[in-house]
Amino acid sequence: MKRRITLLGALLWAAAPLSGKETAVATLNLRETLQATWAVPAADTAAGGGPLRVGRVTFARGFGTAGGSRLELALGGRATRVQARTGVDDTAGELATIRFLIVGDGRVLYRGPWQQRGGPAVPLDVPLAGIQRLALVADVRGEPYAPADWIEPVIRDLRRCGCLREDDQILCRRAMLLPYANIIFDHDRAAALEIVHGYLDELGIAYCGRYGDWGYLWTDESFKSGESAAERALSRLPG
Repeated sequence: MKRRITLLGALLWAAAPLSGKETAVATLNLRETLQATWAVPAADTAAGGGPLRVGRVTFARGFGTAGGSRLELALGGRATRVQARTGVDDTAGELATIRFLIVGDGRVLYRGPWQQRGGPAVPLDVPLAGIQRLALVADVRGEPYAPADWIEPVIRDLRRCGCLREDDQILCRRAMLLPYANIIFDHDRAAALEIVHGYLDELGIAYCGRYGDWGYLWTDESFKSGESAAERALSRLPG
């Protein structure tokens, strides 16, 4: 029997009114949602509690997630389409910018526009014929936890520790929450790193840290990795 899945999102994927054979995503097992906190999304509730509000409009049905999130659903080819409205909840931070994606069997079926707090909900309607596994993804820029508040204290303490000089010019500053702290090793790691690092070297991009070196680095090793990347970048400067 074919099903039509209906949802609504707002930093938040949420359910729209049901009819016929439609299935509201908010009524499914939300414990499988991967998000930036350990909390489990609740049906008909924004992240952190409270009503679902997008663009000053309250939605009765749905669910909210915190930060970047991913919910996978096993469809088994029984669904015909997914319908949704997506947006950023009115309680999100000012820097929060979110893009919603629909991924079916590892292929991006829908990539929405970047949305910000205060904007209207954006509708989507994506065919799902034959899709076995569906992923509902919220991609975040700017981070709704307002980590920009962390930037100045970090810079101040780096100067206090002597890692930065007062006259150092900071060309880029950005903070973001990484919900996953560990990298994963597999048998393809060495070959994959050779390809990725070779490509970055050709572009003149310096990489460092756990995710740049793709290694399980301790704090002191991460500092050394960053220092090495800085030295490589400086060595490319003229004069």
